[in-house]
Amino acid sequence: DHKKMQLDFKTLKQERETETSELNCKNEQLQAENVQNSQLIQSLQAEFSTINEERKRYSSMLEAQSQESLTTASKLQEENQKLKEQITSQREKHELSLEEL
Repeated sequence: DHKKMQLDFKTLKQERETETSELNCKNEQLQAENVQNSQLIQSLQAEFSTINEERKRYSSMLEAQSQESLTTASKLQEENQKLKEQITSQREKHELSLEEL
C-alpha cells in the first residue's frame, strides 16, 4: 500500500511537472503574442494618426475650395447682373433709335 502511494505520488508529481512545463510554454507563446499585438497596436495608432492628419488637411483644402467657389459664384452673379443691365440698356437704346427712324 505504501509503495502504491509512492507510485501514485510520483505519477502525480510527473503529471504536475508536465502540466507546469506545458503552461510555461503556453505562457511564453502568449507573451510573444502580446509583444506582437503591442507592436501592431502602435503601428496602427501611427497609421491612424497619419490618416487623421491627412483627413484634416484635405478637409481644410476642401473648405478653402468651397469658399473660393462661393466667392467665384458671387462674382459671376454680379457680372451676369451687369451684363443683363447692359443688354437691357442696349435694347432700350436700340428701340429708341428704331422709333426715330
